[in-house]
This record gives sequence, structure tokens and C-alpha cells, in this order.
Amino acid sequence: MVNPNEVLTLDAESLDIHLQYLYAEPDDWAKYDAAVTSLGWMRTTLLSQLVSGFMGKHWKYYADCADLEAKARGISPAQFFEECCVDFPSEPPTKANGGPKYPGWGAKLTPRLDPKSRPLFLPSPLATVVRIEQTKANRQRVKTLRLGLHNAALLRVACEVEQCPLTPLVSLILRYHFEQYWDKVYAPQIRAAKARSFHRLFTDPTD
Repeated sequence: MVNPNEVLTLDAESLDIHLQYLYAEPDDWAKYDAAVTSLGWMRTTLLSQLVSGFMGKHWKYYADCADLEAKARGISPAQFFEECCVDFPSEPPTKANGGPKYPGWGAKLTPRLDPKSRPLFLPSPLATVVRIEQTKANRQRVKTLRLGLHNAALLRVACEVEQCPLTPLVSLILRYHFEQYWDKVYAPQIRAAKARSFHRLFTDPTD
């Protein structure tokens, strides 16, 4: 919990958020690899781009949720913003600090005035996305998610809205992204390159 009289100082304009790994089904990992190999995305930055794009599209929804959360905690939205930005783990999880389930999650957030009641949120953009089974077959290692402070704060709010930790949340955003954009954006570019066409191909020419 943050002292309400304390002014937090954020030393940077972006945050490096350590994840260790994500979950996705093999088909989505294949799409991720294709985006890297066929479209020139860097594997180390693509995930940050996907999350930033998601928050860029849905910022208003999560900003409204943040206002409700701040009110439920009896603090200003500005204070809640800063608390969200310092509640991410500052180092990769290890056995010394509790392993993958970061023990300090939520420890730096002012608790809700009524711990048994959470704000009534409208259905989220991820409400209809099927949760990914957290199996070894679906898991791949990742390193760092780098976000600007605004998107990082919104991502932390999304953890409260979806009632899930960071790893399954970002895994959901990855699935959402490919559900929304693979057929509309990625596949047409890959087909066009293979066909040596300046025009994106929205259907497979071999069908």
C-alpha cells in the first residue's frame, strides 16, 4: 500500500516488465514466428507492439475502469496510475522472491475500501476470448515486455478487470490480436510477397 501523502517519482518514461513465458496454442505460435520471419518484425519487440496496439485501441475502456478502481480505493486517478506503474515486479521471478507467482503482486496498490466488493465493469474486449490452456506444450519463453507508462498502467488495470495475473493476461492479448488481424493484415501481406504482388492478397490464389 502506498502512503496517500507520498508523491511517487517514476524515473523513466517506459517500463521493462519481465514475463519469463507466455501461453499460446501451436497455431498462434506459428503465426508469431511467421510475423517475424516473413514480415520482418523483431522477435524481441513484437510482443510489446501487440500489447501497445491493444491498449491503443481499447484505452478508453480501461481508463474508465481505472477511474472506477480509484474511486473504490478512495484515491485519485493520478495516484492509482502511479501505483499501477510500480506494482510490476522489478526483476525476473526467482526462487528467492517466490518464483513465477510474484509474491508482491498487488502489494503496492491501495486496497479497496470494501475488500469484498469490486467495481461493476462493462464487458471487456477480452470477455469473449477463450482462455488458453496453461500446458507445457503451449508455453514458450519470453523475456521483457517494454511499454510506455500509459500503456503499462492500463495493462495493470486490465489485470484487475480480468482478475488474472500478467502472464495469462498477455497470453489472452496475443490470442486476441491474431484472431482480429491475422486474416485481415498478416496473411494478405505474406501471400502478396510469395506471389510477388504489390497488392495484398486477401484470398489464397491456390484455392
